[in-house]
Amino acid sequence: MIHKLVIIFILLVGMSFHAFSQNRDSLLVLDELIQEMVQNNPELQASWNKWQAAQTRPSQSGALPDPVLGVGFMNLPIHSFALDEEMMSGRQLSLMQMFPFPGKLGTRKHIMQDEAAIAEQQFLQKKNELIKALKETYFELFYINKAMNTNHKNQAILNQFLQIAETRYRVGKGLQQDVFKAQLELSKLTDNLYELQQQQQLLTAELNFLLNRRSPAVSQKTEELPFLSFDIGLEELQSMAEKHNPFLNSSHIMVQQGEQKIRLARKEYLPDLKVELTYTQRDVLWNGEGGTDLFSGMVGFTLPLYFWKKQARQIEESQLDAQAAYHMQESIRQMIYRDVEKIYRILEKNQKRWQLYTNIIVPQAEQTLESSLSAYQVDKVDFLTVIENQMSLYAYELESYRVLSDLYKNLAALEAVVGTPLH
Repeated sequence: MIHKLVIIFILLVGMSFHAFSQNRDSLLVLDELIQEMVQNNPELQASWNKWQAAQTRPSQSGALPDPVLGVGFMNLPIHSFALDEEMMSGRQLSLMQMFPFPGKLGTRKHIMQDEAAIAEQQFLQKKNELIKALKETYFELFYINKAMNTNHKNQAILNQFLQIAETRYRVGKGLQQDVFKAQLELSKLTDNLYELQQQQQLLTAELNFLLNRRSPAVSQKTEELPFLSFDIGLEELQSMAEKHNPFLNSSHIMVQQGEQKIRLARKEYLPDLKVELTYTQRDVLWNGEGGTDLFSGMVGFTLPLYFWKKQARQIEESQLDAQAAYHMQESIRQMIYRDVEKIYRILEKNQKRWQLYTNIIVPQAEQTLESSLSAYQVDKVDFLTVIENQMSLYAYELESYRVLSDLYKNLAALEAVVGTPLH
């Protein structure tokens, strides 16, 4: 009779927790959280502003230098500073404009366009990192919630076991140590629950930080996570990372930028043009002579006379920087390929572990517990065996949820490295 009551109680507890998990009121929906973070996270907004600022630089670099407007006097007598004593005295208005050698401005503009493209990739990299952090926090919160639910369920079951042990002890069919063992396991579950509650609060605080929320989250409940079926191959993932990873794309752009800088350094050997126009207004002299206004023009060229100290060194510097950018690109590519494979292997392992726990280990633990309950009713096993089997089932259930949470974390990490959603 007691065995039947225990089984019925377990079923009722399981049904109540299933109904609780199906209540979708105030759920934290992951996609909605990601959208909120993208809109409100200050670190991501700062990165976006830097990208937008970088987009304003190409037009600046491609513009001519500002012209110089000059106003002055020429050939004034020192003793009087009068404008009507000497023929060459006059007021001057000048305009000077520098014209870089053709191709220099265009090359500088290309370099700044590359800078803007690098800033864009840095923004995308920051976005991927923050999405990864948000997902990992969310999936850890999912595990904590499942662990708390499982803890509550096992406390209810152990309370029932404790009542059975106390009843048998009072009628002389049980041992006092059975009562103590049940009480001990209940106390351990209570202690574990305190730890889980603290972790839940810390994860909620982390979510608030990522979402830039000033008040606590409305809910701590997460969506249910189904089994993650992932069948993209390693080579395809590495190929996708080659195309989409912002860090690697940024290194590609830096290599191109290095080539542009070499081109610009070589153009520094070519002279820039200076054009100056001057208008001189002269007064009529005291004797009635003069008074004719003058117009002057001048063209000048810069001379790279110190090329062995300046232009040659600029080319050398640009070539070394370009080589460094190329080697850095290769290093980044190898690092990304390594990270993709590392995460992929861990994800493969966790897929197999999840199937092992859900299809074999947990069902076997349930069967073992049920068998020990039946044997306990006919005094074939002791109460400690039943308790140990119950706690083993509890541990396996927790581990199965841990594996599922880790599986989704693996996917989040893989998406951050590859640079694009995969599921």
